[in-house]
Amino acid sequence: MSSLVLAVKILLEQTLSIIVCPLCRSELKLDVRKWKKEHIWIGTLICKKCRNSYPIIKGIPNLKPLNIEKTLMGNEYTRVEKYYDHYTSVHDLNYHNPELYYMRRVEDRVILSTKPKGVVVDIGCGTGRQTILLASMNCKVYAVDISRKMLEILRRRVYNLELQDNIEFIQASADYLPFQREVFERAYSIFGAFNHAPNYKEGFNRLGEILRKGGKTVISVLNQYRLTWWLYSIVTFKTRWVKKALKSKQTYLRHKAGRRKYRAWTHLYTPKEIKQLLKTAGFEKVHIGSILIFFKPEFRYNPQTELKGVKSLLGKIEDRVRWIPPFNGLGTYLVVLAQK
Repeated sequence: MSSLVLAVKILLEQTLSIIVCPLCRSELKLDVRKWKKEHIWIGTLICKKCRNSYPIIKGIPNLKPLNIEKTLMGNEYTRVEKYYDHYTSVHDLNYHNPELYYMRRVEDRVILSTKPKGVVVDIGCGTGRQTILLASMNCKVYAVDISRKMLEILRRRVYNLELQDNIEFIQASADYLPFQREVFERAYSIFGAFNHAPNYKEGFNRLGEILRKGGKTVISVLNQYRLTWWLYSIVTFKTRWVKKALKSKQTYLRHKAGRRKYRAWTHLYTPKEIKQLLKTAGFEKVHIGSILIFFKPEFRYNPQTELKGVKSLLGKIEDRVRWIPPFNGLGTYLVVLAQK
């Protein structure tokens, strides 16, 4: 057996020892149909217990919960996937501005504070900012996203950076993480993946289960009590939005591409709720902070990436009060650092 074939076989065994059926969480067996160089390009993963099958398409296994998609709530999974598939065309442009670059720097600092190591998972990896950061630190990263197009963009970037040996790509939803128990040292979910998980309680329980004892997680999610959004709504006399936000945590993100409109089911969290979810999931230490407390995020291109003037001052103030009540519960996003 050649060294290349042996290496591929070892890698396959390592991956199959970690991933499971997203529904019954039983072992999967592999049926390979086509190879592309040393990678499985087309094939099927079959659950040994419930016999559900999950296709491998262009090298990426689709481990979304197929039976769930047939239910009424399953339509929301499809909508979220389509929303982000079509958002890929403007993703990097819309995120290129001072406000979101500030947010990314804050998230990076929190991630680095966990001292990433070993086998980690990036849930809702998008086009891969955190995945690439973690892989460049020599972590073995499982990059998970519900959008196949996001994963394909990330894969191209990874190969250009020659980091492919450190990353596995998996299409899945945050609330049905298809992994064995206690296999990860760290778990990261940045920029709201758990906002789009209809069965989010199950998602947090699985998050706790897949981490080893002492493992850490960093999560950022949209906050129900967003100070700047409320003030903006009051100043612009759009008080219906405030009333609606207070009445229900369920809403939709909306995106228009050409003449078509897309929406993604979204659950807004409160600090109390997310702390309780993590405690129930087995996390002993939970610290909650806020990002973008005093100014709103912008989702449009700006050639500049540094905060200027008043926003620069507000950013410095935010850095000092981020983890201090009541400011830690008033940001557009909640950032959560937790440990089992």
